Amino acid sequence: MEQKKERSNIIDIMKAIMIISVVIYHLIYRQMHGMFDNIIREMIYLSMPLFFLFAGAFYKDYGGSFLHNLRMRLRKMSVMVLITTAVLLVVFGPYYILVYDEFTAKNWLGDILQTYLRPELMAIILPDMTGEQLFNNISPVWFIWALAFATVVFYAVMRFVKDDNKKMFISIAVLLIVGAICQEMIPHFSWSIQLAPFYAGIMMIGLALRRYDALEKLKKINLGLSCVIMIVAAVLHYIIFMKLGSDCIYQSILGEYGYLSDLMFVVQIFLGGFVLLTLARLIEFSEYSKLAFTWVGRHTLVILLFHCLIGGIAADIMHNHNKPGPYWYLDPLTTDVVVKSVISFIIAFAGCVALAVINDKLKLKYKKNK
Repeated sequence: MEQKKERSNIIDIMKAIMIISVVIYHLIYRQMHGMFDNIIREMIYLSMPLFFLFAGAFYKDYGGSFLHNLRMRLRKMSVMVLITTAVLLVVFGPYYILVYDEFTAKNWLGDILQTYLRPELMAIILPDMTGEQLFNNISPVWFIWALAFATVVFYAVMRFVKDDNKKMFISIAVLLIVGAICQEMIPHFSWSIQLAPFYAGIMMIGLALRRYDALEKLKKINLGLSCVIMIVAAVLHYIIFMKLGSDCIYQSILGEYGYLSDLMFVVQIFLGGFVLLTLARLIEFSEYSKLAFTWVGRHTLVILLFHCLIGGIAADIMHNHNKPGPYWYLDPLTTDVVVKSVISFIIAFAGCVALAVINDKLKLKYKKNK
């Protein structure tokens, strides 16, 4: 029976690097397709599959039926996110109506519906209410939906795999192949349902890495050698990202090269993962940076939920551009705009840290009273 693995400082540091990249991506203005923009996008499109991989690595059998295990996992993973997002959508809708003349009550309702139904379904049932979402960055619901459906597939397959490693590797191959075919052959559905087998395959890869204790073995590689490999892996990852079109996990894992991009998408996970692993080992050298990054890595959910809301309000106060969507580009891009966006990034991160601390204290108080 698979048991929950204890927290790993290395993984927490890797998660911290990823969530910091997410916040930078959403809040800091940059030159479109410039080197900084390319690197940040590269980090973003690496981070999402790695979160799936970690979800599989920390798979837990709750000791009950398939439905019991699935219910326990989904409740722990998604309920708080869905409730918190709903509160943010309802409470802050009037704020955006006041701040933006073009944002109306209809837009507000459309944002709420589109957040949960997703654009694909909205385009069918309410096409006149679709469009750019002002709340797009506030909500990580798209990722939670994708993870939830991948988790359903993953837990179903685990009933077949159990502790059999041979079955595990067969399942990885089948899930990735079926997932690629689904992505290539069928239309996109709401909640990224068509990608569930592929994401479940990535989760299964995470489980395989855990069973073979791959992380601990990689940590034992000489750090100097690991840095050399990291540089080579980073260059290869960047080339694949830029040339083969395997960079978009939001809607499509396939680029113009079809199944080759699909294969390279999986290869990128290993290349980019090794880069982040080596960076995490370097960060561990300093006790202060180690403590800071592990703390951030253990509070990724709070940061994911609130960074764009806090950063967006800060941008409004400074009269900076707070456009819908994750594409923070302007032409010409002025120094004033960049500086203000950096300030909004700092405010957002500080605000998320404060909320995380408050959340920790409330949890502790709840446990004491229980």
